[in-house]
Amino acid sequence: MGVAMLPWKTGRVKLQSANEMNFSAFQSWREQYLNAHIDLLDGGETNLYRTLTQLQPKLDQSTIDRKWHRCDLARTWLTRYGFSESYSRHALVCRGVRHALELIFKEVARSNAILWLPGDVYPVYWEQARAIGIEPQRFNTLPKPILPDSGPGSRPEFLLLTNPWKPLGRYLAEKECSALLAWLKTSHNRYLLIDCVYDFSTQFHITTQKLFEAGRAILLHSVTK
Repeated sequence: MGVAMLPWKTGRVKLQSANEMNFSAFQSWREQYLNAHIDLLDGGETNLYRTLTQLQPKLDQSTIDRKWHRCDLARTWLTRYGFSESYSRHALVCRGVRHALELIFKEVARSNAILWLPGDVYPVYWEQARAIGIEPQRFNTLPKPILPDSGPGSRPEFLLLTNPWKPLGRYLAEKECSALLAWLKTSHNRYLLIDCVYDFSTQFHITTQKLFEAGRAILLHSVTK
């Protein structure tokens, strides 16, 4: 992680080497330095919600006070992202992506399915799977994605990926999308779990839409992001 503490007016900031402190130590040092130098522009904020505070829209209080049900949230989300409200019965409203993965991974374990996970993205994927008793299969995304190409077996298979790719920072290429569609077509027991949390567009990327239209993809999203 690169961090810059930029002078807002005048003065210089002496930074310790990144090797001399861990993240917790840096956060402590950062807070102390900002309190002592109020003329600095903070370039070291890593919390998404605090960073984007000024961009959060003000909500109508009457909307806040209204009683909302899960079906209302599902229909609102579907409309917002260009899906038909007829999908509302298929929308799982939960406490976030981690909660959704916990529920899905339990079903994966119950069906004795194979779970494919990216080996160089989020450790939490692996932690949650192993906590449920699943030992996932690995595929790499660095320096470029290498998708599974093995033939189908007797067990169901679930493959989890992010779109946009992490940590590559780009959406799936057309060839990658086609390879995933071909992977699905080789067996009716193959499914995709697509983590779209960091797709901030008003509609999902065209590759996400193509994979979803195949009928065997679960989209993971977060309204708080």
